[in-house]
Amino acid sequence: MTSEDCLQLNIYAARKPIDGRRPVIVIFPGGGFNEGAIQMPIYDGKLLAQRTGTVVVTVNYRLGVLGFLSHPALDADDPAGRSGNYGFLDQQAALRWVQRHIMTFGGSPHNVTILGQSAGGFSVLNHLVAPGSAGLFHRAIIISTPPAAAGPAVDVSGAQPQGAAVVRAVHCDQALDVASCLRATPIAAFLKLASLLPTSIFVPMPVRDGVDIPVQPMTAIREGRINHAPVMVGTARRDLDLLVAALQLDRSVYPAELRSWFKGFAPEVLHRYPVTDAADAERQFANAMTDGVMFCQNEWLRQALAKRGTVYGFEFTQSPSRQAWSLAPGTRLHDSDPHHGSELPYIFGVDKDGRPLMGEDEKLSRIVMGYVAAFARSGTPHPRGDRRWKHYGSGRSLMMLQRRPEMSGSARLIHHCDFWDRSPIYFPSGTKR
Repeated sequence: MTSEDCLQLNIYAARKPIDGRRPVIVIFPGGGFNEGAIQMPIYDGKLLAQRTGTVVVTVNYRLGVLGFLSHPALDADDPAGRSGNYGFLDQQAALRWVQRHIMTFGGSPHNVTILGQSAGGFSVLNHLVAPGSAGLFHRAIIISTPPAAAGPAVDVSGAQPQGAAVVRAVHCDQALDVASCLRATPIAAFLKLASLLPTSIFVPMPVRDGVDIPVQPMTAIREGRINHAPVMVGTARRDLDLLVAALQLDRSVYPAELRSWFKGFAPEVLHRYPVTDAADAERQFANAMTDGVMFCQNEWLRQALAKRGTVYGFEFTQSPSRQAWSLAPGTRLHDSDPHHGSELPYIFGVDKDGRPLMGEDEKLSRIVMGYVAAFARSGTPHPRGDRRWKHYGSGRSLMMLQRRPEMSGSARLIHHCDFWDRSPIYFPSGTKR
């Protein structure tokens, strides 16, 4: 988050005759709603557009305090009486722009796929249930998004205390007109406030305000209150290894970390994921987090969506030789398995520095691009007659995205989903999955 002047989008299209019929792929970057931007080299959509004949649109949206500040004074100043979803509304504005103008670039406004990873995936999940997003897209791809934490984990009553803290920090709490005071505050003052917000990768984030995001997405999906579209949902084999590696966890605090995430279920998690030596704590915590917070929750999401429409599932299992992100100094990954964001270089064909993939990596990238483009084109990931990828409802098997892609039903066993199915994980609405 570096500036409020961030309402930009990039468009990538092949230089062939424009006919206004090409599938459109709109991509929302991840970054915990606090960082991430289309200027990052990993989001260069040129190769994806060139190799697949699609029109690729990458979208920036407001982040952090500028994107998700909720406060009663801002509610009162809004015609609809809500605040806190400015970044999400930026995304909707971009989708409306695509509807009006994408034919100029050869794209079809009647064939738009939205794709997001991490916070971008949170966003796609929210668009599936947001009334204001109806008719703005026709297919959706959700990557590495834990739905129990997604879109959003806070309602207005949870978001506005954070907003009040921000208002105090910029000395607007005593102003007669708080909204005017906030607007008069220099942007730099807001950009320094990241440390004020609670430490969590899911804060700040969109607010369940009853208007833009009426209810928690899993509740809406179960009740059938969604913008119906074919959906692709997937994760990486050790998705949250990257998060855990940044914690530099040791054996002495392992039980406490489990309690902070899994509350009363933590003793059972400790029994299922025991630590036998000092070096084992981070690996087992990464396993527990990947299984319970990421993969099995995505299984619940696939199951809920499959009752309402067509769903395709995948797990990215190829050990990456190129990274999507620069690792912080001292961060060490515990093995070579793919982690959060490992699939992005294969979707875009470039690494974190924008260098094209080569050799076997390029071959896999072309396969992944083919699946994404086929899904964007027809709602089925069947490029050039390759019908190996079965929809999720036909046996709950997933496509293993690797150098030799194959369907498999073993992922639930690998991630202990029978165990996590017994867990008392509740969604933000207070209802169990």
